[in-house]
Amino acid sequence: MKKVFIIILILISLIMFNGCKSNNNSDYGKKEAKKDTKDNTIQELLGEKYDFACKDIKNTDFYLTYNYIYMNNSIYNKGPLYSNNQNCMKISNVNYDRYVILNSSPADAIFIKNDKAYILAQHENQDAKLIEYEGMSEYKDIALEDKVVSISLESSLFNENNGTYNYKFYVLKSDGNVYLYETRNHKVIKNEIIYSSEEYGKIEYFYYSSNDSKSIENIILFSNKGLFTNEIIKTADCTKYADIECEKEFKINKEFDRVKDQIIFFSKDYIVDNEYNLYSNNFIEIEYIP
Repeated sequence: MKKVFIIILILISLIMFNGCKSNNNSDYGKKEAKKDTKDNTIQELLGEKYDFACKDIKNTDFYLTYNYIYMNNSIYNKGPLYSNNQNCMKISNVNYDRYVILNSSPADAIFIKNDKAYILAQHENQDAKLIEYEGMSEYKDIALEDKVVSISLESSLFNENNGTYNYKFYVLKSDGNVYLYETRNHKVIKNEIIYSSEEYGKIEYFYYSSNDSKSIENIILFSNKGLFTNEIIKTADCTKYADIECEKEFKINKEFDRVKDQIIFFSKDYIVDNEYNLYSNNFIEIEYIP
């Protein structure tokens, strides 16, 4: 009888042990699944990440272009692996006080140094250097203002009376607002907030492409609230008839909300997550109607 009792106790212990082990494995599986879901969400929305190593990019403000990185008051070449075993290398003897991104210009940026405006010049087999900016005076004058982060050309209108152009610009400033500037005879005659941080959150990135091109995604706004884009409202008439344009609604992109808290850099070309992985911005496609 005593042996039978001992055997029963052993069987009960084995059942309890297996049950606990099963529960632990189940919890572990849930944690793993959650992690996989996060990774899959980023890959699903942003695509494959680049092999990109640049230790200087960490814990600092930066801006990525196709060929360069602007950070630490310096300009870095960005590309394949350099001799420092990084995908970035600092350009010697080039520095600035701040930079202003130009979204509608052959030059990617204006660099401000000692209250003067410069652009980067780098010709084949020559060292890169900053040279004085000699382009549109409106870009230069606005860039020299305090707190300007980026400038996008909204429209231009030729003035037949004096042979000059009148311009409108979208200007993002470090206060998180986007301003609409109007110029006449090379002078700013008006500037007012058009996209406010109160409504959209603190705006970190703003891109605009001219309506003349009939761009579908002609405004991109990224803030601490999320990503705002134009969503096409397709009606029976606009999808059927070539002369009827579909309406656009500027609204927060709910799909991007799934990963917004993991994004530390956003532009129309590149996205960087909080682990400093680099992605091409395939999430936003700027399409054009011929």
